[in-house]
Amino acid sequence: MKVWISPPSIARQLILTSTLVVTIATSALCFWHFTPREKLIIGGALTGSKVIGEQFPKTIIDPIGQDYPLAAPAKRIVSAILAGDEMLQQLKAQDHVISVTHLADDAIFSNVVGDYPKSIHRNHAEIEEILSMTPDLVIVAPYTNAITVRLLLANQIPVMRFPQYNSFEDIADNIALLAEVLDKKEQAQIVVKQMWQRIRLIECLVNSEPKPRVLYLTLNGATTGTGTLTDEMIRYAGGINVISETGITGMTRLTHEYAVSLRPDVLFLTDWFAKTKWEALRKLNENPLWQDVPAVINKRIFIISARISGTVTPHRVKGIEALAAELHPSLYSSQNKNCCAFSGMKSSINKNTCNKNPNNKTTLLPNAMNQGETS
Repeated sequence: MKVWISPPSIARQLILTSTLVVTIATSALCFWHFTPREKLIIGGALTGSKVIGEQFPKTIIDPIGQDYPLAAPAKRIVSAILAGDEMLQQLKAQDHVISVTHLADDAIFSNVVGDYPKSIHRNHAEIEEILSMTPDLVIVAPYTNAITVRLLLANQIPVMRFPQYNSFEDIADNIALLAEVLDKKEQAQIVVKQMWQRIRLIECLVNSEPKPRVLYLTLNGATTGTGTLTDEMIRYAGGINVISETGITGMTRLTHEYAVSLRPDVLFLTDWFAKTKWEALRKLNENPLWQDVPAVINKRIFIISARISGTVTPHRVKGIEALAAELHPSLYSSQNKNCCAFSGMKSSINKNTCNKNPNNKTTLLPNAMNQGETS
């Protein structure tokens, strides 16, 4: 039996065949020229966020260069980092926060315990929980999981990612950047001004003091050289970071042998290492290598709270004040207080009062001295 195809059917088949060939060819051509969005490929570089504009509406440039219009200040903010929790509190922006990290309630790490009501969600920086809250701004940092950040960006959610946190200048820049999208510029200026005033006061108080050699060390042997917040803390507090003498930059780990060879005058330890000076001395003396180190012989061990030695917000200035009090025991005497006078953001030595009342030991800034355990 033969099947005949009418001429119209043949014509339709030819049209369909031609269309299929064109579709395949076009698809092949598109595939040949297809370039994936490199900015969203895991492993590519993420940058810090930027904000453009003095008044709303503004534009936020996210970590991969995407533009987001901001018609008004963010109202549904998720903080995925403890630093974000702390900066939002310092900017007095808690009313617009829908989630903070679970670390906000941890007294070991947090400077904002009790500042956020339990009704505000606590997150673990997991992408699913963040997306479920439909935020209009998410705060992250360079140490935030890159996959989480990229998935947020892929879902077109504005992300505030701070570029770096290696200095107190960086801290000032970060809180000013966050204030731009919250309409909190004046509050940011107050916070930053107070931070620098406290730093300048310490600088003035230690100006004529001897500079002991200090070694910062964690339980696993981690330390920091130049280009870090801890290095700046030591220098502002009137000490010399012994790691800076080695040429080491950034964070590194030391062997006990190398750490001992630096022979520091003061050991600067976190409360992860030990809770008290005496506990730290006991641990150090268990290793014969440490027994001849000046800091151990003279029992100059300073234990600092992790919440002020590890924060990357203006709360870090408390660490400078506490360390300075340990390095220079008579630092906060009335004599020193009278020596330093403020003029705006600067402090200067008042030569008319510097040599008066040498025996007066009245304490200045007592709260600062309670930030570390020194006895």
